[in-house]
Amino acid sequence: MATPRLRGLVPLLAVLALCVVAARKRTDGTHLELRPRYIRPCAGDRNNAVRSVHVAFEMRGRTSVVFNVNGSIARSVDSWSKGIAAVEKCDQAASSATCTTYKEIVSNDVCGSMLNPIMPWASVIDSVQPKLSCPITEGTYTLSNGTLSMDLINSLSSVLRLEGYIWRAHTRTVDSRGDTHLCVDSAGEFFRVRNRPKKAAGVEAKGARRPFENVHADYSENER
Repeated sequence: MATPRLRGLVPLLAVLALCVVAARKRTDGTHLELRPRYIRPCAGDRNNAVRSVHVAFEMRGRTSVVFNVNGSIARSVDSWSKGIAAVEKCDQAASSATCTTYKEIVSNDVCGSMLNPIMPWASVIDSVQPKLSCPITEGTYTLSNGTLSMDLINSLSSVLRLEGYIWRAHTRTVDSRGDTHLCVDSAGEFFRVRNRPKKAAGVEAKGARRPFENVHADYSENER
């Protein structure tokens, strides 16, 4: 019998499955690609324990984003009371005046979502070294060849227009005292591109792997 937490996820997973089917029909012949602009520790919050984030992205084929991550956390906390992700949709990267609030997501069970084995990011969480605990504790962490499928994003694009904007996210976790523990700012764009013809077996399609530039920042860089 499914646990209450899993039962609560069933309707969401059913909707996502329907979106995947719709996306394959509507976006036949094209796919979305992710092009990140930055991932960095939030500036201006002295409680932020994220001291550095170094990320290198690479798009492989039509549906996978592969990335390497090195990051450091300066201190541990006993628990997270909640997690907050504020997402903005922007017309320009340089000006916040072009941004509007798209969605604010609040979770009172960050660890339950983060460590849930049925979530799309489960394999990524499992690949981090040393192994992640929840809350994430003080230390330096490395992820090599972490892979996320773009299938879910492509499915959402069947009902939402994701391309043509710059998407920014301000994501943080809050400890039991109400103070910020971890906080990361990120931004990226989605571009719709035509599918390339498949090559003969054993021959990689031209342009199937296009490395992104490194996207990184240290906490000290935000204080300058």
